[in-house]
Amino acid sequence: MQGLGELLKTTREEKGFTMDQVVHETNISRSYIENLEAELFDDFPAEAYLIGFLRTYADYLGLDPEKVISLYKNHKLREEPSPIEALVGKKKRKISPVLLVIIILAAALIAGAALYAPTFIGNWNSRAESRRARQAEGAVRAPQEFTIDQEESEFHALAGDTIRFVKGDQSVVFSVTDKDNGLTLTKTDDPGHPGFFFTLGKEIFFSLFQDSPDYRLYLKDYGFSEGGGILVIQKLTQAELDREKSDALLDLTQIENTAPSGVQSRTVEPVVIYTAAGGERYTLDIKFRGYCLLRYKRDFDDPIQKYYKDGDTLRIEVNSRIELWLSNAGTVYGKINGEELDFGDAGEVSAKKIQWAKNESGQYELLLLHVY
Repeated sequence: MQGLGELLKTTREEKGFTMDQVVHETNISRSYIENLEAELFDDFPAEAYLIGFLRTYADYLGLDPEKVISLYKNHKLREEPSPIEALVGKKKRKISPVLLVIIILAAALIAGAALYAPTFIGNWNSRAESRRARQAEGAVRAPQEFTIDQEESEFHALAGDTIRFVKGDQSVVFSVTDKDNGLTLTKTDDPGHPGFFFTLGKEIFFSLFQDSPDYRLYLKDYGFSEGGGILVIQKLTQAELDREKSDALLDLTQIENTAPSGVQSRTVEPVVIYTAAGGERYTLDIKFRGYCLLRYKRDFDDPIQKYYKDGDTLRIEVNSRIELWLSNAGTVYGKINGEELDFGDAGEVSAKKIQWAKNESGQYELLLLHVY
């Protein structure tokens, strides 16, 4: 009979999902996915986490979550040893005269001790309450401030912590909140700041100081019993910035708008999504209004393909460019930086590319291009 872990792993492999893809799209830590497939259930911080992850993973794989959870509970029952007495019954014993005398003496001692019980119980409760208070105090770490002044920093951030970015005598401070299966960093000196929201594996790039390298931040791990997650913060060198900017740009003279040979000729002009002073990272938000098979390739990553239905949403963080293939383009509603995108008509199979280009005036334009 196929085990639970084997069912999860086999289903994932049959659907062609890589481990990186599962981690990215379910926001479940890689170690927990691997433990589910290996049936290492004792490695989870609590059963509530295990069942929650199991339900999410089963739904992602297209399995019935309730049946999968039932398989887990059956597995747990098989692992628990059955009491021998419950199987063969208890053996009847006769009380010996010596044991009867001992019972009588014990009853007498208990009656005498009852006189002192209130005082003893009161002292015990006081000690227990003090012990619980000490344990609770030790379980909750006091808020900490992490200073970012190195090329790379990695630490476990909890709600209430602060992160200080430093350059010379300048500094910018962010506060950490923990909610919605991720972490949010918000500027402490700017109440109106919307904050940067991180889910597992998500990268965010931003600049804080003039003439200073950008920062790359990502959430490396999440789902700890004490809360919070592992944040990694890196300073990008100027060479990295120049290379990424070069990769992000497209020579406008290389854009071909005419259809290839054998295809009815038509011209699809590039659509300028928005203009910026320099090629920057952007976020593509997609909402599906019907069934669509979407395949996309972001930057230099491997292509990802998935079937979506009405009501599904997708958020893709892009460093430079992204290519999309859509089986039902009219059902896909896209938006970047508040600008709506038109991918095509209902029932149309469409291929699009989004990439930066530098125009004749020296400005950078983020373009939506039609790909034949």
